[in-house]
Amino acid sequence: MLFRRVYRTVVCLCFSVFVATAFAPAASMHSLIAVARKYDYAYMLRNPESAVELTKGGTDIIIRPGSRLYWVNGTPSSLAVAPVMHDRDVYVSDDLVADLGRIARAMPALDPSPSDPAPAVSAGPVTVAAVGGLGAETLSVSGTAPKYAPVTISLYGTISRDLPTVFLTSHSTVAGSDGRYALTVPIDPDYFRGTLITVKAAVPNGNFASAKYVVGAPNPDAVTPADSDDRP
Repeated sequence: MLFRRVYRTVVCLCFSVFVATAFAPAASMHSLIAVARKYDYAYMLRNPESAVELTKGGTDIIIRPGSRLYWVNGTPSSLAVAPVMHDRDVYVSDDLVADLGRIARAMPALDPSPSDPAPAVSAGPVTVAAVGGLGAETLSVSGTAPKYAPVTISLYGTISRDLPTVFLTSHSTVAGSDGRYALTVPIDPDYFRGTLITVKAAVPNGNFASAKYVVGAPNPDAVTPADSDDRP
């Protein structure tokens, strides 16, 4: 029991580093709200001091104060200077402003030509379900959305009632012609047993759905000597 309490305390302390500390921004840094407005991104602050989500068209960008990594549709990129949280806004460096501008300007070039129109995105509700992967620290996520709609899957971890919920990761997919989507996503870095993971599926029109998953052992039925309480 003592080991478990110590283990839980250590994990809680490690987990808390996801919550960025508020620092006064340098004079050369830029308000992310202003940058998002300039490039016509939708701005959403998720769990203050944890993550900001920018969306435009089918592009989803996750920026976390205190982290030198940011994610574009689930793909990480690095920054020279980490963003900082200040007065309920995030302040970012010149390199991230330049990247956001480049991404925004590239979007029209990704539009299909009139001779090859994309399938129309229909209206409709969003559903999502999440099942733990067998033998892996993953989730099998599936559900329905308007057909051909881009779907952003975001994971949030709640480790304890005494700690804030934190953003874990984000992934993108597209609903098929039948309105169904499915993908497998990792749950890292939240491997702590008993943690509650919230899986949110969202589409650009603002509709979303969520599901809950309690982190368990990846091989719950396995019996090995390493799991024995009597091991040396």
